[in-house]
Amino acid sequence: MISEYATKLPDGKWKIKQDIRTDSEHQIKENQLAKLGKQFGFEVWVADVTDENKSLILNDLKIDVPEEQLRKIKKIDALWIKNNQIKYSFEVENTTQITEAISRGSNIPYKNERIILIPDDKEKLLQSKFQNVMLKERVEQDNWRVILYSRFDDFISKRDKTLDKLDKLAVKPRKDVGKQTKLDNY
Repeated sequence: MISEYATKLPDGKWKIKQDIRTDSEHQIKENQLAKLGKQFGFEVWVADVTDENKSLILNDLKIDVPEEQLRKIKKIDALWIKNNQIKYSFEVENTTQITEAISRGSNIPYKNERIILIPDDKEKLLQSKFQNVMLKERVEQDNWRVILYSRFDDFISKRDKTLDKLDKLAVKPRKDVGKQTKLDNY
């Protein structure tokens, strides 16, 4: 398990791996989610406002939850909203901080589609994280699903994007880590 986070050096010591992904990759996915949410007719909230997405998103998030919960919900990477209710919540996760992402999502007190967007090479790490009993229970209880970056990128590149096709792309976390089903199979 430590090899997921560090590399063993010749002298026997461990060196923490540097995640070569940049913040820009995370931001690109957030921007794509903002555009897609608007395209599907939702109001959109993103945690990180940029020049590229600020015209697409809400100025303020107003949903009926206690202020402490709202503060945590506002940190979720992307939210798609209809009638002042969150319908979809997305966490874009390039790092190993998945526990925090799941925790943020659990602050939404009602059913919504909870989706984690991850790089393909993080799927195995995600599966190992989900073996933690408390995290596994939360993931199952909140019905979190996963979309790999490669599948999301393929979806984004298509002309005939629909919400139904996106829903089919999001899969429940698996115990055995294999390849995700291609969108073309639907």
